[in-house]
Amino acid sequence: MKHMNEGWGIYPHRFGSYYCDHEDVWFTAFYYNALFKLDKESSKVEYMGSFPNENPYGIRLYSYVVKQCGKLYFVPLNAKEIAVYDLNTGQFEKIDFDKNRSKNGIDIVENNPGFKFSMAVVYSRYIFFIGMCYPAIVRYDTETRNIDYFTDWVNPLKQRGCSGELYFIGGALDGNKLYLAACETNAVVAFDMNTFKSSVYEIGSKDSKYRGICFDGKHCWLTPRFGVPIVIWDPLTNDYKEYGGVPVDSLLENDYYICFYLSGYVCMFRTDGNLVLMINVMEEHIERMDKFHRLDSWCFPTAKESALYAINLDNCLLKYDIRTKQLHEWPIRLTEETLCEVNARLFDIDIEACRTAHNSIFSEGRTVLWNLHEFLRYITHGPDRMTAIRSSKELPPKNDLVNTAETAGQKIYSYLKNSLTD
Repeated sequence: MKHMNEGWGIYPHRFGSYYCDHEDVWFTAFYYNALFKLDKESSKVEYMGSFPNENPYGIRLYSYVVKQCGKLYFVPLNAKEIAVYDLNTGQFEKIDFDKNRSKNGIDIVENNPGFKFSMAVVYSRYIFFIGMCYPAIVRYDTETRNIDYFTDWVNPLKQRGCSGELYFIGGALDGNKLYLAACETNAVVAFDMNTFKSSVYEIGSKDSKYRGICFDGKHCWLTPRFGVPIVIWDPLTNDYKEYGGVPVDSLLENDYYICFYLSGYVCMFRTDGNLVLMINVMEEHIERMDKFHRLDSWCFPTAKESALYAINLDNCLLKYDIRTKQLHEWPIRLTEETLCEVNARLFDIDIEACRTAHNSIFSEGRTVLWNLHEFLRYITHGPDRMTAIRSSKELPPKNDLVNTAETAGQKIYSYLKNSLTD
């Protein structure tokens, strides 16, 4: 069985969001609508299906995945709804949320063209979805299936200069408290998941805007969206200080970090390039971590227990254990048989029925089609077949393009050149 081993630049079967457990990795496709399972022991990749009522060629439909009571919950970024996959039955379901509502003066635009949610956290039987461009923290009760919306933090952020175009990307847990770093102003929102009340704290200089936040048991570490210092904040006293240990060449004007706290270290991924920094919290000593290789801005780092995970340019999932100092690597390769199964499923999805008025990202490129055979099969059997037939009937024949001599390439070039200059 042939395996696809293309490089990152042309490799369409890459991660979008993923969840790691002890035996498997569950991941969505970045460039189209599909869920896969990677067996860690054998590295075998299995296609589990596609999410119902979603764009078959949507790019990065989901931003994050959490697990609760035997089900995976997929956080919608460009997807229309929250998605659920039952690990026991293999069944998909969807959870709709209010896309056109007004509460406490906060308007939520129908079919919000911005990214919806950046992440989610599990707390007791509840799942809290954190708004990226969606102006609410959404709580889903996994037992009653009720949905609640909390927005008391929105106006305070706007009063501090937040435009409302981007709220949160990073979040950190401390018991029942959820700390959220504001992307457009120098503030942190502390949300109590028991009382559903928020407190907004002004942290750092006026020009600070934050990307990442993690909690080390006493302090929150806030990483910048742009080249301002890292800030260490004490939630109990509201005291903060700037951390000056990051190398000057690592703080770029248009740079920002994603951060995690693991086993005594704050681990930071610079998203514009191949750089991971680790700060020893006790000593505040910083060092470069060189175990991960060939990372770029789409490495989708995450952390679990004592391990860091990321995806590299070779479409491999990397795992580095902070305690054992061991690196594991799993290549993501789809067989021809799996690719045919994916294509057959995507052909069955009605694209028009899945469109919304404002798709945040809609891919016109069929990146899942990887060779001439599949391309021709798509043209003859795919969802755009009737549109192509109608268009061909409406277009008059281009007799001036017919060329039986061996100059077809020059003829096409001249025709296109003249068309562009007309």
